[in-house]
This record gives sequence, structure tokens and C-alpha cells, in this order.
Amino acid sequence: MYTNPYNQQHYYQAPSKNKDSGQQPSTLANPYKDGKIVVRGEAIMTSPPDTVTISLGAITEASSLGEAQQENSRRISTVIETLKNIGISEDDMQTVEYRMDPQYDYIDGKQTFRGYQVNHILTIILTDINMAGRITDAAVSAGANTIRNIQFSIKNFSTLYQHALISAVNDGKTKAESIASSVDVNLDATPTKIEEIIQPDIIPFRTMDLSAAEGVPIQPGTLQVKAIVEMTFTYS
Repeated sequence: MYTNPYNQQHYYQAPSKNKDSGQQPSTLANPYKDGKIVVRGEAIMTSPPDTVTISLGAITEASSLGEAQQENSRRISTVIETLKNIGISEDDMQTVEYRMDPQYDYIDGKQTFRGYQVNHILTIILTDINMAGRITDAAVSAGANTIRNIQFSIKNFSTLYQHALISAVNDGKTKAESIASSVDVNLDATPTKIEEIIQPDIIPFRTMDLSAAEGVPIQPGTLQVKAIVEMTFTYS
């Protein structure tokens, strides 16, 4: 399905008079010859997501690096085993970040060493999007204390976008025809320019600290694939 909103900007421009001759256009000629109409066409395709990407892991701190690493390793190993036990393959899990950073406190303008922080982030990619809530719950129960994002996506995004793009062009053409009809001019059927307006990527689920969270509801809903074009038409 798609929508055709008509509240986007468009304009109609008539050519200037001949300043050199100082004469008005002849009443026998079209006074809007060589003018242009610029419109924006839009269309939105909607689809339920078919893939979910979850980034989660453990952040640990300790006075020594060895202690921070040991606690982090214990948490991540438990998370991985727990996810495997509920049917997640190791092939669907991957470490995407592992960091060890010194931590400092600043008291009265002075820097004081506090210890070390270790971050280990896993990414899990699944086509069974209904597992998202179960995975986050199981991971938190097993020791995960941070979730970077939960992102739903569509495998056939490119195909949906191409359909939306075609509908956006048709929408722009319809708008131009309406404007031309309202001012009684003959629109040239082929636009002189079509510019694709690039849209930002789908925004992922927000980052969450789930160190104390349980039973987090995850609703995949539907995703929108939107196409926008700016089109320039001439008329006679």
C-alpha cells in the first residue's frame, strides 16, 4: 500500500515579460510559454519486518584489569550458553566490540585512578522476529547488562523501495497535471528533471540499560519505506 500526501511543496512559474521591448505578450500567444512547474512526489510502502538484529552484552568494572575481564568473561559465556539452550545458533552470534578502558574519578580537579572497565558486545541476527523479546529476557537473566539496539529490518527493502519510487513519480505527475489544468496550460508529459530525495535509514530501537529489566515488551509493528522525488515539468 502507499499514500500520496498532497501537502508537500510545489510551485508554478510563469516566464517574465520581455523587458527589452517593453511590450506585453500578444493576446494570441500563450503568456506562459516556456514556464515550469516543480512538484514533489511521495509514496510510502509498508511491510512487516522479517529480520531482527540485537546488540547486547556485558559491561564490568573492577579495580584490576584481570578481575574486570574475568567477571565479563563469566557473564558473556553464560549469556552465550543460555541463548544456545533456547535454540540460537552460534553462527547467528558474533562479537562486534571488545574494549578495555581505564576509569578515573575527578575530585577537586584531580584525576584519580578508579580501575578498569571491560565491554563485550554481541550481535544476534534472526529471521524469527518473535524471538526478540525472549532473547533479551534470557540474556538479561544470564548476566547481560546492556542492550545497544534492537533493529527490525526488511530483506526485500530494495524491491519495496523501487515500488515506492514508481508511485512517487506517478504522484508527482498527478500533482503537475492538476496544477497545469487549474491554470489552463498544456503540460509536457515528460519531466525535464527528476531528482531523488534520499531518506535517512530506519531508526533502530533505542539503546537501553537492562541491568535491572525483565519482561521487556518488544513490538516489531510495521516498517515504512518512503520515496520522495522532485520533478520539473515544462508546459506550453
